[in-house]
Amino acid sequence: MNTYGIEGNWKSPGYHVIKSYPDLDKFFSDNELEMKELVVFGIPA
Repeated sequence: MNTYGIEGNWKSPGYHVIKSYPDLDKFFSDNELEMKELVVFGIPA
């Protein structure tokens, strides 16, 4: 993960566990990101 212009470290962003890639569409339809906001997604193995 690399960012430009965002304060913080790897522990500071919001992490979201999703079950599949279509869950990304649901997340972005339900949540509007702010300028310079970072969210991280993970799919459990």
